[in-house]
Order: sequence, then C-alpha cells, then structure tokens
Amino acid sequence: RPRIVNAKPFDLSENDARLLNTGNTCGYGQNQDFVGPPGSPYELNNWDWLQLDSLGPGWEHALRDVPVNRREALNLLIIMKKKLLRAASELTFYKQRVTILQEQMIFQKRNEEKLIKLRAAVKAQNEELQRLRDKSSKVPGLERTVRQQEELITRLETFLDRQRNHNMNIKVDKRLPDWDQFDTGRLDQLPPSPIPLPDTSDAVAATALRNLSNENESLRQTVTELSRTVRNLAEQQQEDHARQKQREEHYHEELELLREHQNRLAEQQATHNKQMESAVS
Repeated sequence: RPRIVNAKPFDLSENDARLLNTGNTCGYGQNQDFVGPPGSPYELNNWDWLQLDSLGPGWEHALRDVPVNRREALNLLIIMKKKLLRAASELTFYKQRVTILQEQMIFQKRNEEKLIKLRAAVKAQNEELQRLRDKSSKVPGLERTVRQQEELITRLETFLDRQRNHNMNIKVDKRLPDWDQFDTGRLDQLPPSPIPLPDTSDAVAATALRNLSNENESLRQTVTELSRTVRNLAEQQQEDHARQKQREEHYHEELELLREHQNRLAEQQATHNKQMESAVS
C-alpha cells in the first residue's frame, strides 16, 4: 500500500482551494464525491478513481514508494485534468489545421501545374513570335526588291516595245521593192500588210518579263501574308497575357480566401481554448 504522509502540498489555484474547502466542510465521509470504493484507504472522488482504474491494475504498485498526501494528489489530478482538456482542444485545432493545410497544398499544387502549362504555352508563343519577327524584319528588304523589280519590268517593257517597233520598221523596209516614186503602176506590187516574224530574242525577253511579274506578285503575297500573321499573333499574345493575368488574380483571390478561413478557424480555436480554461478554472 502507498504510504500516506503529511507532506507539504503544492500551490493550489483558487478553484482547487475552493474544492478542498468544500470537501473539508462537508466531510469526506458525508460528501458523495469523495466516497471511493468501500474499504479504500484513499480519499478520492469517483472521477479520480475512474482515471486511476483506466491506468490498469498496476497503478497501486507504481504509487507504492511515492510519498504523497491526498491534497497533493488532488492538486496533481486537477492539473492533469486541465492539461488533458487543453491537449484535447489543441489536438482538435491541429487536426483542423492539418486538414486545411492539406487542402491548401492540393490547391497550390494544381495551381502550380496550371502555371507550368501556361508558361510552356507562353514560351512556345514567344518562340513563334520571335520567328515571325525575324521574318517580318525581312519585309522592308522584300518591299525594296519588289520596287526594284517593278522598275526593271517597266524598263524591260519599254525596251521591248522599242525593239519590236524597230524590228518591224526594218522588216518593212526590206520587203519594199525598188521602184520609181513616180511609177504609180507598181503600187499593186506592195505586200498586203507587214507580218512580223517571231524573234527569238523577243520571246526570251517576254518569258523573262513574265517570270519577273509572277515572282513580283508572289513576293507581294508573301509580304502581305507575313504582315497579317504578325498582326494576328500580336493580338493573340495580348489576349493570352490578359487571360493569364485574370487567372493569376483569381488564384490570388482564392488563396486569400483560404488564408482568411484559416485565420477565422484559429480565432475560433483560441476563443474555444479561453472558454475551456475559464470553465475549468
């Protein structure tokens, strides 16, 4: 059996002293809170005996060599009650906090995945935009080439017209017979109409001119298409930046809402802890 000695008790709180005074006034034998099991040498209440019974059959052996009196034991039990209540309250708070943090981590992970995809899309668009900018930087040179080719085509057309007229005049002169300008009877011998013969140099020049015209038209179409593509891509990039900015703002708003909810839970838990402490005290 534990040895009961009259050791000096620990410092009691105001509520603990009130409980002890109440027990002394009513008497341990008359107060039903301190009856304990019949024939027990310990003067503890039923709740204390239940707590001791929950420790198992070896609690008496553990207390055999501990010098303690009833007041010290009661003080320790009251302190342990407070600690258990506070620990239970803190455990509930930490469980809720862990749940919130897990949800916040899942939400943040999803946002990070979306952000990685958006960055990859923006990077691809930037590369495409840089490639088109490199092409568009060649547009002034292409326009200058087109103007030079137009001038060359104009000069070639003028040259071909002059050459064609000159050749026609030479052929007409060659076909006219030698006759007296005063002999009107030989007018019937004139050819009906001068028919120009195909000239190889004229055909080659015409082919080159046609090829230059086709190339010039193709260059014009290329310049127009490049300008349209660059303009469309710039507009699309602006829209994508605006959309990405809206998504980031939405993510920040959701994170702020989660932080506010977490702060409210912390305040509620702190209020609950204060209420529990005031109820215990």
